[in-house]
Amino acid sequence: MTFQEQIEKKLERRVTIVGDKVFTAAIDSSVSKESEIDWRREGYKTLDNRKVYELPEDIKSRMLQMIGRLGLNMVQRTFC
Repeated sequence: MTFQEQIEKKLERRVTIVGDKVFTAAIDSSVSKESEIDWRREGYKTLDNRKVYELPEDIKSRMLQMIGRLGLNMVQRTFC
């Protein structure tokens, strides 16, 4: 299990890195009271509110450096 402090958010960003390619989607989970805290609870209600999101270059660069140091080829993370 992973526990973390609850963070108020406007968007959730799902980042997938494959090799040196970074793909990011933004999910507006505020469309439903049930998905406000965790978009997966009512994920189907967020389908129309998902869009491509461009991470700032410095964040992309640091993420690529980190997975390079760890020797990983693929990573998927969600950020608020």
